[in-house]
Amino acid sequence: MDAGNAVEDSFLRGKGILNPEKMSSQAKVMCRTDPAYLTMYLDMQIKLVSGAGATANSFKTSALPHLKPLAEWFNKRKDRAESTAQWGAPSPEFMVWPGICWHLGPNPDPGKLSIDRIDPTKPYIEGNLRWADRATQAANQRRNRKNAWNDISITDAQLSHELAKLGVLNQQGKPHSPDSIKQMRYRIKKDIDKDGKPRFLTPEAIHGELLKRLKVPAITAKSGDPIRDEPLAPGLGIDWESEKQAKPWLSNITFQIDFTKSMTEKIERSLTYFYSVDPKSSVVPGLELRLTKTREFLLMLKNRLQQLHFKNAEALNRKINPYDTGKLQTPAGFNAPAPITPPKPKFEAAPPKPVVQGEEDEEDDKPFFLSGEALAQHLKELGCS
Repeated sequence: MDAGNAVEDSFLRGKGILNPEKMSSQAKVMCRTDPAYLTMYLDMQIKLVSGAGATANSFKTSALPHLKPLAEWFNKRKDRAESTAQWGAPSPEFMVWPGICWHLGPNPDPGKLSIDRIDPTKPYIEGNLRWADRATQAANQRRNRKNAWNDISITDAQLSHELAKLGVLNQQGKPHSPDSIKQMRYRIKKDIDKDGKPRFLTPEAIHGELLKRLKVPAITAKSGDPIRDEPLAPGLGIDWESEKQAKPWLSNITFQIDFTKSMTEKIERSLTYFYSVDPKSSVVPGLELRLTKTREFLLMLKNRLQQLHFKNAEALNRKINPYDTGKLQTPAGFNAPAPITPPKPKFEAAPPKPVVQGEEDEEDDKPFFLSGEALAQHLKELGCS
C-alpha cells in the first residue's frame, strides 16, 4: 500500500472519498488536481457502495468505458494467478473484487491507458500499479535493458559506445561489449549481502553500481545542450520529479509540454461532456479555471522552448564562426569615428587693404586711362572744351 499522507488523505475525505488510504499515489494526485477525474472516482464509489451494478461483470458490460478495464484486469488476473507466480503473488486485496477499483480508480483515458507495474521486477501488489500508455509500458519492460546517461535512457550497445568515447576500457584494453555489460548487470542483480538478501534492489541502484564497477569518471549534470539542461518548471501543483520518472529519456521541458498537452485535452473532453449534459454543474467553473491555468502554463513552456532553440542556434553559429560575438560585424577601418569637417563660412567681403604712408604717391604716379566719352566729359568739367 502506498505510504499514507495524513494531510492529503484528510483533503480527499473532505471531497467525499471514503478510503483514501487504499488509493495509489497516482489516483490521489488525479483526484486532487483534476475535478473531472474526482467526479469519475466518486461516481464509481457510489456504484460500489450502493451495490447496484457493483460486480465485476456489471463493470465489464458497463456503458462507461473508464470502468471496463478494471473488470477486465480483475478477470484476467483471477484466471491466470498461477502464471503470474514467476513475478510473485498479487496482493490479496486484488484477488477479491473490488480491491483493484479502490486502489487504481477509473481509467482516466480508456483506449490509451492500461494497468502497468511501476517496477517490472515486482508482482501486482499495492503501490506498484499505475495507469500508463503503451510507450511507457514498452520502455518499462524488463527485457529492454536501458541505462541512464545524461538524462537519456540508452541501450547496452549505446552505453558501450559512450564508454569507448570516454576511454573506459576493459582489462585487455578493449571497449566493453554490450554482452559484457549485460553480464555485469546480471552479477550485480544477483549480488547478496551476508544475510542472503539482494544488495541492489532497484534499477537505479543496479545502474549506479554498474557505472561504479566500470570505473566511469564522474558525469557532469550539464550536457551542453540548453534544451536538455533546462530544469523542471514548477507549476500546476504537480510533483514533476515523480511524474518525470515514467519517461526519464525525455528532456525536462519536452516531458512537461507533452504532459501538459495531455492534461489540457482531458480537461477539454470533460468540459465538452458537462456542457452537453449539465452545463450548470458546480464542476464546470473549476474545470474552466483549471483549463485556463494549464493553457497558460503550456504557452509559457512553448515560449521557453522556442527561446532555448534560439540559444542552441546561436551556440551552433559561434561553433561554426568562433569570431562571431553575436553583434553586427563592423568592416576593418570603420571602428574609429569619421573626422568632423567644419562647415564652410559664408562669403564676406575682404577687408580694405591698409594704406601705408608713401604708398598714395605711388598710386598717383600710375597712368590713368579713360574712354572717349568719359574723357570728353572730364575735359568739359575742367573748362577745356
